[in-house]
Amino acid sequence: MTPQPASRSEGRSVLVLSEFPPPFGGLTVHSERLCETLAQRGWTVRRLSPPSPPGPGVRRLRRVRILRDQLRFIGRLFFTSHDLLHDHISTYWVGAAGTSGLIWTLPRLLALRWNRTPWVVTCGNGLLPAQLAKRPGWLRTIFRRLYAGAAWGIAKNEPIRAAFCELGLDERASVVGTFLQPLVPSAAPPLPNDVERFLSAHPLCVMTATFRFEPLYHLHDVVRAVGWVRSHARENGLGGQVGLLAFASMAEDPEGAATFRAALEQAGIAEHVLVLRDVDNALQVMERAALFVRATDFDGDSNSVKEAMMLGVRVLATDLPGRPPGVDLIDRSDLAELGPRVLQLLQTVDPDRLEANRAFIARDIQRNADDIVAVYERVCGG
Repeated sequence: MTPQPASRSEGRSVLVLSEFPPPFGGLTVHSERLCETLAQRGWTVRRLSPPSPPGPGVRRLRRVRILRDQLRFIGRLFFTSHDLLHDHISTYWVGAAGTSGLIWTLPRLLALRWNRTPWVVTCGNGLLPAQLAKRPGWLRTIFRRLYAGAAWGIAKNEPIRAAFCELGLDERASVVGTFLQPLVPSAAPPLPNDVERFLSAHPLCVMTATFRFEPLYHLHDVVRAVGWVRSHARENGLGGQVGLLAFASMAEDPEGAATFRAALEQAGIAEHVLVLRDVDNALQVMERAALFVRATDFDGDSNSVKEAMMLGVRVLATDLPGRPPGVDLIDRSDLAELGPRVLQLLQTVDPDRLEANRAFIARDIQRNADDIVAVYERVCGG
């Protein structure tokens, strides 16, 4: 259960440890919204992002500078004097493959463990349960001892809460939704010309989010599904109106990007597919979607699914734990049927359902903000 606050806390300070701009990806989006929500509720908010570890081929002088930045970052973690530290990224390090990330993970966790500031950890990494299970037993024991210093764990779904229990948090872990009020500019500029032309030419636009093109997002399956729909569009009265728009990042997973390009060539719909990278106007684009597809193997409290629901866009998603009511589901093992499901949903309109989805998200935003602040206030002593 989420702890209930003893009283409202005003004027306290929190250091949010996360990845901040550029404004793309679920972690950054949630962290930006969290900071704004907390500020509106009277908290003094500070932000801290970790430096990137050195990649292959980095020159020695650059490595020395990166080492200096890493040590400064660890020092700031150890000596912070805020009322609360909210950590959004250590569990990504725990689940990261290879040894290079581990070299920096353990000192960072030591700094968090021995700092006297109350430490709340959030995990939105849907991969964590599987990744943690692959770690050797001795390393999981070390992680459990380090996370013994955490005051509370906020998990985005039940499998992640179970992973927190594996890390030793047990009764100090709870499932709390993390979707918060989006930051929307007061006067949004017009969409870029190329995006507007694409959306105007494809009024039945299917949208998806693929981040770095990792295979777990199944962008290749979405491409094939839209290709199938286009091949059956005319006989079903849809004509050439169907297109696909994918939100992605500049960084690419080589395997996933190659699979995407192969699927695109096989489907023969390249001129009807648009990829937008690291955009900060995603909501403005998404509200033009006819259908949002989230075909992932793992998920947390998916921002993109709830954003689409909030905008009144119908959502088709794989059947993962924590999917909100009102989402159309498809079995992860049945993505070969994704095309017919997309066609079916493009042909049907259910205004009452979409309005119910909007109402659910409005309640969800308020509930999540209340629950997160309730954790803060209990950890800080009310």
